[in-house]
Amino acid sequence: MTTDSYIVIYSKSFTDRNGKVHRRKDGGFYRFKVPNKRKKK
Repeated sequence: MTTDSYIVIYSKSFTDRNGKVHRRKDGGFYRFKVPNKRKKK
């Protein structure tokens, strides 16, 4: 059973898994889809 989960973070900037940095000058909510794989850093 595979379901996609959503991660919501509040941050001025974050780096996605492709290494791309997303920034907002006022900070903000980012919502993105994450495959439901059990992978820990």
